[in-house]
Amino acid sequence: MTGDVVAFPTPRQTIPDNPVDVANMLVDIEMMNKDALLTVALHNDKTLVWNDHKFILREKTYVQKRLIHFVDGAWTDGGKKGDIPFVLTSGFLSVAIKAVEARISEGLDHTKPLPQWRDLSRTNGAYNNPFGNNEESNYILSFPNGLVHLLSREHVVNTPAYVNIGGAEYEYDATASREKWMNSLPVWFGKDQESIDALQEAYGLSLIPNFRHERMPCIIGEPGIGKRMLAMILTHLPGEENVASATLQSVANGFGFENWEDKSIAIFRDARISSGKFNDIQAAFSMLLSIISGEPMPFNRKYKRMVDALLRTHVWYFSNEIPYFSDFSLAVVRRLLVIMMRDWKAEKDAPPININLLDELIQELPGILNWASDGLKRLMERGNFIQPKSGYALLKEIQYKSCPDLEFIDTHLIFEPNGETFIEDLKSQYAMWLHSKGLEH
Repeated sequence: MTGDVVAFPTPRQTIPDNPVDVANMLVDIEMMNKDALLTVALHNDKTLVWNDHKFILREKTYVQKRLIHFVDGAWTDGGKKGDIPFVLTSGFLSVAIKAVEARISEGLDHTKPLPQWRDLSRTNGAYNNPFGNNEESNYILSFPNGLVHLLSREHVVNTPAYVNIGGAEYEYDATASREKWMNSLPVWFGKDQESIDALQEAYGLSLIPNFRHERMPCIIGEPGIGKRMLAMILTHLPGEENVASATLQSVANGFGFENWEDKSIAIFRDARISSGKFNDIQAAFSMLLSIISGEPMPFNRKYKRMVDALLRTHVWYFSNEIPYFSDFSLAVVRRLLVIMMRDWKAEKDAPPININLLDELIQELPGILNWASDGLKRLMERGNFIQPKSGYALLKEIQYKSCPDLEFIDTHLIFEPNGETFIEDLKSQYAMWLHSKGLEH
């Protein structure tokens, strides 16, 4: 009877019975925007998804879940039998995942870190880099209202052709005010314009993946005079997800650098060398030297094999303690930029610190960004950092702590072209000096 006949359901979606074809169908329908630009990226083992402003990191199973959802309730060609419900097998899913990953990896150089422009301009003109060559891409920062070249201040719309991780959370404004920030700098640094200029340039360089002039800024000052404020503003400028917090003790363990991967800045907040094991701290600084120098380092990751990785991370050190190392070559010391804060103990008329200032400064982030951008431009034009004179004495103390023999050479030896001394006298003087310093021969 007619009433007993079950009508064949209308297919919700008909898909091919081929994993590669299904993968391409998923990418074309759900992983591209109206300009046919890929909105999902796979760089090395990281899956990233575009959110109209920047790419955000997603879980490893993201592609698998998208495929399962895509074929759920779908139908496929059953030949003479007509369309039949699609049955997803593990083998089909495995091949489809690999095919999707191949598509979303296209145009990315997996031997280099992000950010990158996809190199697919040969197939789609919308992938063209509006800032010219790839070197110019090293000066770009992403904002909700567009991509900005921090040197030229050129401003273009956001595009998934630029694959980055994270970005600023405030809108770019070329005319934004920074009045409270500019009024606060003399409170923190007094009349030391050299330190303010060095800070400005270091802030600017930390916003971009450019390490040609890299140093490790060491902000040294007494407790409660604004170091936290400076670190917090530095955290918010490029976007909090781009910044890793660290302690010397954490990086001294086997996996201490794991959370630095894909971070543009790492900040040692209120660093304490005295609270850690000396040998571990020195091992950590030797690895920091590799990062600051732009060299690959052994990178230990939990539950993964160790790899040699190039961490493109700007390192900052905030403390009231002097950093020191067992570093007879002074390789680390030569990479430091010591910026001294105001000596509040010596200045009885120093103005009080406004402990509620942070919220007000957060509102000035667009203006502070422009200030940092001005510092970046000045640094690039000059070609190097200038160590503020106020930090010379501390830098020399760091050198002596790192290489005690240097202090003996500076304070006990006089070099004369025709002079001479007896080697035994030199050894005796050196032994006496070591004893006076409490050092072992």
